[in-house]
Amino acid sequence: YAGKPLTLRMLQQKYGSGVRMNCRVIKRHGVSQPKPERDSSGQVFLDANGRPKMVNKVRLIDDCRRSLHNSHLQRRCETIAPCRFTYMASVCEEVAKQASDRNIRAPQVVFSLDDQKAAYRQIPTREAGMCVVCVYSLDKGNEGPRVIEYWGHNFGNAAAVTNYYRTPVLCSQIARHFFAVPQEHYFDDFCTPDFKLGAELDSGANACIT
Repeated sequence: YAGKPLTLRMLQQKYGSGVRMNCRVIKRHGVSQPKPERDSSGQVFLDANGRPKMVNKVRLIDDCRRSLHNSHLQRRCETIAPCRFTYMASVCEEVAKQASDRNIRAPQVVFSLDDQKAAYRQIPTREAGMCVVCVYSLDKGNEGPRVIEYWGHNFGNAAAVTNYYRTPVLCSQIARHFFAVPQEHYFDDFCTPDFKLGAELDSGANACIT
C-alpha cells in the first residue's frame, strides 16, 4: 500500500525542495476507538458481567484539512448514493414473487456481508505526491521523522470518499449485469444474497431463483 519511509533529504531529492517541491506532506495522527475484543475465530470475549470486553483500536487519520488539501487542492463535483436500508426487504420480496409465480416453495434467503480490507489503500491514485504523510519512525536504526508515499487514498482526504466510491459501484454493476446477482454495497461493505446456501439450509426449498 505504501513506499518505504523517506528522510527529508530523500524526499527533496525526489520531489524537489522549497517552492519547487511538487508534493505536499500531510500530518498524521491517531484516534482511539473502542471495539469488542475477539479471538481468532471472531468470538467476542465477555467480562464477568457478561458484557463484551473492549479494546482500543487506533485509527490513523491524515489531516488533509490542515495541509489545505481539502480546501485548495481538490475539485469535488460528485456525490454518492449509498444503498437504502430496504435493500434486503426488496430482494426477499422479489424472491417471494418469483416463487409464487412458478408455484414453487421460496428458498430461505441468506445474505453475506463482505468487508473489503484496507479499502482506501487498495485503490490507487494517479498522483502519489498528493498522498505523502509524515510519521515518526521507531524502527531500530531508522528512528526519527519520516515521510511515506501512499499509493492509495488517505483517510482524511475529502475527495477520497467519492473517488473510492467508483470502485464498489463498478463491482456491484458487474455482479448485477453479468452474473444476475442482486448485490448491493455500503461503501466498502458488500451485501450479497446466497440462494443456493439458503436452499441447502432449508432442504424442502428450491434454489431456482433468477
